[in-house]
Amino acid sequence: MLSTLSYLNELKVARPTLKLHFEYDTIPVDAIRNGIRKHVLPQMDSMGLNEVELDYFIKDMHGQTLNQLNQENSVGYYFGGLVELATKSGLERIHLHNFDYYICLTKRSQRTSPKRTRQAMILSAVIAAQRAETGSVGNKTTFNSAKAISISEEGLAQMEALAKHISAPSNFMKTGIAEYSDYNVIFLPTKVVSDPVSTVGLGDTISSIAFLSE
Repeated sequence: MLSTLSYLNELKVARPTLKLHFEYDTIPVDAIRNGIRKHVLPQMDSMGLNEVELDYFIKDMHGQTLNQLNQENSVGYYFGGLVELATKSGLERIHLHNFDYYICLTKRSQRTSPKRTRQAMILSAVIAAQRAETGSVGNKTTFNSAKAISISEEGLAQMEALAKHISAPSNFMKTGIAEYSDYNVIFLPTKVVSDPVSTVGLGDTISSIAFLSE
């Protein structure tokens, strides 16, 4: 851990404008996971994770076990966890991706506009859907084939639920953009492939494309 932190500090000093992204994975060892949350994440600018991985962070922050969590697959629960994690870690950007929707929190002090973030998320959703449908993303990837892939109905329902939860503006269902405390909130329902060829690495695809495009 110390060698990792030393390297990150050196990197920040050498290239202070370089943005660092941390793509999380399920880590069952409490000591390692807590070390990452307390020491590594504050060195990062951005983070990507799914709802299962977020559950582990929520349980750590609340001093609970996984079976004590009261998530009920609620978008309000996961949104609260994202805000808490972003606040405690100091992350400028945190991107939750799951089967039905994406939520990205960005600090309002950032130069990147929420509209640009949303466009980057749309691109990542389209490419992830095409990868799920075909098994790969080639140089000849087009947006036309993605038009036939349906948007998640559950994602739209969760979008409505989040709008009520945070008292989003009336145009939230159209723009997917709102403000909450010190953060921009960008919500995007996903495109769902009914019979995917492969889902391995889709989270990495989603996070990396959105982060680089933004």
